[in-house]
Amino acid sequence: MGHPTEIFVSSPPDSSTCAICHDVLEDAVSMKECGHTFCDGCAKTCLQTNTKECPSCRVEVTGCIPNFFARESIGAMQVKCPHGRNDNADEESKRRRGNDGDALQTECCGWTGRCDDFENHDNACEFKTITCELDGCDHKCRRKDMVNHLSGGGFLRHMNLMKQSNDRKMEEMKQSIAASYDSKMEEMKQSIAARYENKIQHLQEKVQVLEDSKARDDATQSVSKIKVDGCGIKGINGIYQKNGLYDGVPMYSKRGYWKGKSYVFTLWRILENNGRLCWFIT
Repeated sequence: MGHPTEIFVSSPPDSSTCAICHDVLEDAVSMKECGHTFCDGCAKTCLQTNTKECPSCRVEVTGCIPNFFARESIGAMQVKCPHGRNDNADEESKRRRGNDGDALQTECCGWTGRCDDFENHDNACEFKTITCELDGCDHKCRRKDMVNHLSGGGFLRHMNLMKQSNDRKMEEMKQSIAASYDSKMEEMKQSIAARYENKIQHLQEKVQVLEDSKARDDATQSVSKIKVDGCGIKGINGIYQKNGLYDGVPMYSKRGYWKGKSYVFTLWRILENNGRLCWFIT
């Protein structure tokens, strides 16, 4: 949307009118392909359509560029503040009353200035009709009268509205905290459960290793002799007879020769920490 034509002191020329919104150009831009000029917002809306055609000449367009000449020309035009003016108002609008029951005064803002200064003035104009910022209050009055509205007869109503707003925000905060707490508790439960499952699995694996070791022990305890074959030293190969226990572990021994001398070879086993069973001959 562009600048409303009624705020200009003198009628703006037709060349400064946007062909899309029919208001005076605001942040003027020109199409790259044909040069037709529109408001920046209007041109962007046009370029977002599927056709992407210039509204004036129907040429296919790909984008637009700022028209600084048009912006400077329109920015230098004289405008007047429309707030509170009743030059064109009818008698009924002059007699209308505000929410607090006070008749609206007929005084108006007499500001005039450059068009590019209008936005700053509009944001501070004391005669502009604004809506009460308090949540739940729909009262409208001039900016200069808003202080009276906030501190006048509507004070108790505002206090009730503020209480309702605070109660609503407090309830929303409680719900948010409760939801966050429940979510964190669920995450914690899942994390603890996962850790315990891992520990249980690890313990089960250890138990299985011990059970396997015990089974091997039981099998070994019942064996009275063991045959050793395939050793590079021939004197070591042969039948080993059970020859008592050492620290609860059965030992097997046999007499053999190595380098022309007679030796007693002893066969015994060791269970390593990883559960692997190893046999040794000494």
